[in-house]
Amino acid sequence: MTKHEKVYSLAVSKRPSIQALVSKAWNDNSIKDREFEFLNSELEQYFKLKESLSTNKRHKPPKKQPHDLEKLKKQIRDEVREELQKQILTAE
Repeated sequence: MTKHEKVYSLAVSKRPSIQALVSKAWNDNSIKDREFEFLNSELEQYFKLKESLSTNKRHKPPKKQPHDLEKLKKQIRDEVREELQKQILTAE
């Protein structure tokens, strides 16, 4: 299995859980803290596993990306709100 195939397989395995939560948040126009933490955890796991597949960084531990959770929550909420407003305006 090539590196590309492994990364693709990893992305496919993470997609359903992430898609389900994003769809729920989109429909509810909100995301609970627990759901957001789970999404963040799934993304971190994906990037750690992807990093471990990298041949250039075999012996380096994966870097943990610092996340400002409140900033990310606000950004996601703003984006969802903006998209919903667009949908409402186009539906009228």
